Amino acid sequence: LSPVCLGSLRRAASINAEYMGTWNVGNARPPDDLSNWIPKGGYDLFILGTQECEYKPRSPHETCGADWLACLREHFGEDYILVKECFLQEIRIVVFATKHIMGVIQNIDSSKEATGLGHVYGNKGGTSISFDVLGTTRA
Repeated sequence: LSPVCLGSLRRAASINAEYMGTWNVGNARPPDDLSNWIPKGGYDLFILGTQECEYKPRSPHETCGADWLACLREHFGEDYILVKECFLQEIRIVVFATKHIMGVIQNIDSSKEATGLGHVYGNKGGTSISFDVLGTTRA
């Protein structure tokens, strides 16, 4: 977007609040209601990291990652959209945003780095997601 266009978007959109959280899932299936960890509403951006997030997925999902994303989508409902996800074995990070700010999120990227055995195995390491919102970088 050009600076002029971005300026127009800045006037049209504002960010109410951002929520960031991390959770060591302990390789257990998350509860059906995530409200004890993730509030419903009140935030435009949710940036969520999990560790030890590998469990037997619920049907119809074939992987833990697919099940976890389905849990989050159900929790957030139709007003939120997945901006980006990044997984490294049991390490996961996701970003969800309200529909009304999606037009001002740009330059979305992700990376992961395995630092486990031989700096190849992903039992240790990190994941990251970066993006710009209204011209300000989140990383």
